[in-house]
This record gives sequence, C-alpha cells and structure tokens, in this order.
Amino acid sequence: MSSSAQTLPTRPRLAFVDAARSLAMLLMVQAHVVDNLLVEAARQTVFFQRYWLLRGLTAPLFFMLSGFAVMVASDSKWADYGRPSALLFKRLRRVGSLLLIGTFIQMPRWSAHTGVFPFDFTTEEWRYVLRAGVLQCVAVSLLVAYLLIALTRTRRGFTLAAAAVALGTVLLTPAVAASTAALPLPLEMLVRTRYGSLFPLFPYLAHFFIGATLGRLWLDTTFFSRSARRLGLVFGGGGLALLGASALMRLLDPGRLQSTTYWVADPALFMSRAGSAWLIFATMALLLGTARSPAWLKSVSANALSVYVAHLVFLYGAPGIPGLVHKLGKSLSLVDTYTLGPLLLAGCAVVMAAWDRAWDAGKAGFSILEQRWARARKPSGALDARGA
Repeated sequence: MSSSAQTLPTRPRLAFVDAARSLAMLLMVQAHVVDNLLVEAARQTVFFQRYWLLRGLTAPLFFMLSGFAVMVASDSKWADYGRPSALLFKRLRRVGSLLLIGTFIQMPRWSAHTGVFPFDFTTEEWRYVLRAGVLQCVAVSLLVAYLLIALTRTRRGFTLAAAAVALGTVLLTPAVAASTAALPLPLEMLVRTRYGSLFPLFPYLAHFFIGATLGRLWLDTTFFSRSARRLGLVFGGGGLALLGASALMRLLDPGRLQSTTYWVADPALFMSRAGSAWLIFATMALLLGTARSPAWLKSVSANALSVYVAHLVFLYGAPGIPGLVHKLGKSLSLVDTYTLGPLLLAGCAVVMAAWDRAWDAGKAGFSILEQRWARARKPSGALDARGA
C-alpha cells in the first residue's frame, strides 16, 4: 500500500479560531514593525496614540486562543495525552523545540562579544538569553496542560484544574511581580519581569488556561453544544463585563497607575486586555459560525509559531546577519510600517507553507526509498510460504 493511501484524513479546522489566531499574529507582527521601524515624529500623531491603546491586547489574545485551540485539537485523542504514547512524545518534542528555538533567537547578536560563544557570557548577556518570550511561555503552558491531563484523567477534572490554574495565576501575579526573593536565574526570568522578560508566566499563563477552560466548556457542555455563535455571545458579554469592571477599578483607585509593575501585574489592566481579546474572539465566532477554514487560513494559523520565529529573523537578523531593524532603523512613515506589517506576515506565511510542503515531500520520498531498500534486500529466490 502506498504511503498516500495510509494517510488519515486531516481534521477540519474551525474558521473562527484560525481567523482570530491569524489576526493576533498580524497584530503582533505589526507591533514589532511599528516599535522598531517607525520614525520618531510619527509617534506623536493621534493615530499612533489610538493604536498604542490596543498594543497590549495582542499577547492576551494569542495566548487565550492557543489554549482554546489546544483543547479543540486534542479532544479526539484525549486519552493519549494522559499516558505515555507516541502522540504525547511527539508533542513533548515540539515543546522542547519551542524552548530551544525561543532561547537561541535571543542570543546576543550585536554586542561586541569576542569570547568563546556562549561560554563566557556575562550575567547581563545570560539575562538577555533567558528572557521569557512568547515561545517559552507557550512551551511551559503546554507542559502544564499535559501534566494536568495526566493527573486529572477526565475532561471534567481537567476543566476544573485549568480554571484553578487560571484564577490562581491572576491572584498571585501582583505578589510574584513585587517579590524580591532570590530565585535561580532561569526561574527568575520565567516568572518575573525584573530583568527584562516580556512574557513571564505570571500573568500570561492565566490567559492560556482561560482559553483552555473555555475551550473545554465549549466542547463538553450542552449549554454551548459546540455552537460558535452561542460561544460568541457568551464571550462578548464576558468581555464587556471585564472592561466595565476594569473601568470601575480605575475610577475608584486612580493611583494604581503609578505602580512600577502596573503593566504586568495590575488586575484592572489584566481585565481590560482580557476583555478586549474576548470581544475580538467573540466577533469572529459570531461572524464565521462553525464554517471550516479555507486552505490559506488554515496554513497561516497552523504555522503561527513558525511565522512568529521567521518574522523575528527578518526583523532582527541572525548571529552575524543584520535584519531590517539594523538596516533601516527608525526611518519608516506610518503608511510604510502599516504596509510592511501585512506584507511581512504574508511573506513569512508563504515561506513556512513552502517549507512544510518540502518537508512532507522529503519524508514521503524517504519512506519510498526505505520501502524499496527493504524489498531489494529480500532474497530473490525466497519461496512463498504457500509453496514451501
């Protein structure tokens, strides 16, 4: 039997999840383009100030969607994630690759480093390398999710545990951010922002497990019955409630804005960002319902993390190879940056889709060669068992 005949049909993907995730990727790529390439004078415009208000919701949207998507993708083979299995080991290898790549792309690239790379890094350089980024945070969130599946066994048990992790992370974030307790450097960079980590587990782990909890509720409860539009109504209402609660907290205590850890630890800001992310997801669910993703949208969403890495390489370069940031600097106008962002996302998506096709073709070719080699090694005079 040919390898193509043995291939199982791919699982249909939901357009509202893939569309929201692709939008999150566009917002993230656009933010990095604007942050690094926009000319200083354009940062004083009204348009930029309005954009800046939306800047912080990108990561909460992406992490929440990641948790939701993991639940949808894992539902049909739930038992395989709770015990040693080929599927679980494949996913753990992916987690390892995310940690490795996330660390490697943060190697100091433009310092005057002349020693034995990387064994004589200074403390400051190691802090830069070990910063908690998107890939590290997603990887650890996945590890925690697989651990909870193994410990709880049932979908209901996982839902309760995921909700507890989300709530516990939200409640502990202010204390963790303000703590001065000494921690080993890798752990310090993973959980706190003191030395420059942009995506610490506190609070971003909460967004992932909010998505995971709501994903399980959508899959398992008769109230939702896997209705995208009912999900959209609930998410939309929840998002508006979070935004209202955030506004009320800020009205009652304006002084909270002065905290040095406000941007990561303040509950009002957490609710504001989460509420905005929920509204975007709700809009996609209401507009698209349970429609299936077209091939191009599926490709962009499925390669979200690969596209994330690729756009960082284009922007920041690789060791010894300058990227757009070092070639252009802050020299582009608003029109230029808001043209470059979508083009960069599209280009990275095309590159990663081509890479996937080449990789799959290579694996198929290797499988065919392996089968031919196995047939060639059989003795030519071997008797059929029926004629022996």
